[in-house]
Amino acid sequence: MSGQQLKFTITQLQKGSFYQVRTKMPLGHLDMERTIVRHGEECTFRDEISFGGLSGNIFALFLGGKFKKVLPSVIENFKRQVEQLAKTSNP
Repeated sequence: MSGQQLKFTITQLQKGSFYQVRTKMPLGHLDMERTIVRHGEECTFRDEISFGGLSGNIFALFLGGKFKKVLPSVIENFKRQVEQLAKTSNP
């Protein structure tokens, strides 16, 4: 994988089903919650992004639309990586 490195703190964790991370931003923060639901051998996940602090609303306005635009390519990349991992794990 490539891209910018990002420091974050795990703020909540329910092993195997949920986690929340927080990253600092100027005068605020970004929280990302991921909920994972298993359906037999398959799973689905839902991400929730929120901005907080004094600059939260500004970052939400500035970055909110960009998250929506890149999400399909991020999910496709994630899918390819998981499928490749599955192939190498199950010869």
